Amino acid sequence: MILAALFSLTAFAANPPLEDPYTQGPSTSSSNSVEKPTSIDKDNGDYYYQPLEAKDAIQYEVTERPPIKGAVFLRFGTIGPYQIKSDTGNTNYKDVYTSSPSILAYVEYEKQLGHFLGKWAIKLGTGVSSETAPGHFETPPTSGREPKEKFSFVVMPNTAMLNYKLRFSDKQIITPYFEGGGGYFTFVEYRNDGNHTAYGGAPIAAVAGGLLISITNFDKHASSVMYEEYGITHLWFDMQVRRNQGAGSKDFSSNMMTAGFGFAF
Repeated sequence: MILAALFSLTAFAANPPLEDPYTQGPSTSSSNSVEKPTSIDKDNGDYYYQPLEAKDAIQYEVTERPPIKGAVFLRFGTIGPYQIKSDTGNTNYKDVYTSSPSILAYVEYEKQLGHFLGKWAIKLGTGVSSETAPGHFETPPTSGREPKEKFSFVVMPNTAMLNYKLRFSDKQIITPYFEGGGGYFTFVEYRNDGNHTAYGGAPIAAVAGGLLISITNFDKHASSVMYEEYGITHLWFDMQVRRNQGAGSKDFSSNMMTAGFGFAF
């Protein structure tokens, strides 16, 4: 019987029982090691994370981002001077206000349309610009008196533009673009004593060219934080030159030069 027992122990040692396939063994990963999710199809806009080196915590960099669906551009610059004339034709915008460009704040929303030899989008924009100047006597006085009243002229340039970008990769640092379209410039003119207020508008046609410089590709960590916190997939520095062409007495023909930032999501 002793020999039989020894034989059984020898057989057990030579052929141990199979492990339970449903029992998970101890993890061999350290506290600072995280497994990357598998790569997912880029065409569907999916992305994966890649761990960055860190001593105290794991940081992540977004290496693949969803496709751009839209963008917002905020730019500042100058516009004008306009070619507006008075109803009588005796005075014009340059005589009353200024012959220099005015300060402009401008915002645009961009909606992606598709891809064909680049990227196409539609952009809707509006902004605000204003000038203030003293009034003018209809008949110049002989005593050299100056009018006490002041006039303010506020313009809202509203536009709709078709945008084409020479952009073929999300890693592209410099992207030239061109735009064409039209709009309707509205204005309000009022006197500081409240005795005069006029408003109206006029259509314009516009063409533009600009340059996008990618900030996302220069600072990967900062761009990852922008995406994680605010959903911003791309950040650009935007420079644009535009020509507005009007007609008639309310002629808003003018040059527009702006620069600012674009935020894609």
